[in-house]
Amino acid sequence: MRLPALGATQPNGDMTAPNSNVPPELAEIYALVRAGKKLDAIQAYRKQSGLTQGEVAFLLGWENSAQVSRYEKRRRLPPIDTALACEAIFGVPISELFAGVRDSSNHEVRKRMVQLRSKLQATNAQGSNALVIAHKLRWLDAREGLPLTTS
Repeated sequence: MRLPALGATQPNGDMTAPNSNVPPELAEIYALVRAGKKLDAIQAYRKQSGLTQGEVAFLLGWENSAQVSRYEKRRRLPPIDTALACEAIFGVPISELFAGVRDSSNHEVRKRMVQLRSKLQATNAQGSNALVIAHKLRWLDAREGLPLTTS
């Protein structure tokens, strides 16, 4: 189940609900966003589901909710197995649950791709090495402009 769009941004930066018929399970999310709180997707999907942090912790196989709170507040990033479990719980791809991390990672990889391109172009290779470098440059060209993730 996808979280509906929060609506338009007002001139003062506030988000509004898409219409006045906000489902009760989403009312708290809209109120938090209007109050200027930045929600992590994990928290938003948890609230949408109606689950408590303790219930999510239980589904993750934990005895208390402290770690769920840390993930929601972005104090910690979960290991890949926990992130995949969150994907299974909420039915939402990891790249969407952790969009900020995805965007940051994409940005850093793009910067390193530019650096690699420069390094490869500066290489004075001959013969088969030149063919390998040309192949790598073509691969980088094909990746340019494409998203690094499929979200």
